[in-house]
This record gives sequence, C-alpha cells and structure tokens, in this order.
Amino acid sequence: MLIDRARATQEGRSYREIRRSLKRYIARTLYRRLNTIYASAEPGRSRVVGVEAAGG
Repeated sequence: MLIDRARATQEGRSYREIRRSLKRYIARTLYRRLNTIYASAEPGRSRVVGVEAAGG
C-alpha cells in the first residue's frame, strides 16, 4: 500500500483523494461479492433478515 500511496502522491493526488479511492474500491468489491452470495441463495428465502417472504 505504501508503494501505491507514493505513486499516487507523485501523480498529484492528495492523501484524502487516495483514501476516497480506496474506500470506493472496497465498497465496489464488497457489493459485487454480496450480490453473488445473494444471487446463489435459495429463491424462497428472504434476503433481509427478519422479513418474511412475500406470497403467504
């Protein structure tokens, strides 16, 4: 990470911009993984904890 930070700083990016980019990367990756998990879940199960499946 230090190497990436040094390179980004040389490119003219501030520490704040670097942190923002890292947060966006983490959020994007986590979102994709969670969507994959939910897509492979059983169709009859609710995707929100504590909420009953519709149609009952």
